[in-house]
Amino acid sequence: MGDHGSFRGKEEFVIMDDPLVDLDPDRRSRAADAIKEFAKHKQIILLTCHPIHARILGGHQIYLDQEISPMVT
Repeated sequence: MGDHGSFRGKEEFVIMDDPLVDLDPDRRSRAADAIKEFAKHKQIILLTCHPIHARILGGHQIYLDQEISPMVT
């Protein structure tokens, strides 16, 4: 994501699935800062099952019902 040059001038968005998982605290903090900086310029849809990661990243959050519904066949 560095300077996100590949996204300059484009209207795309990024979807991330648990990007902070398996990172040590220092890397998690730096990754969160990079994601927040990136989000100033582009839309990010981030999925996580870790409430602490959602709190670290902030932004608009949507919580899904925690109840597991049966599979439809």
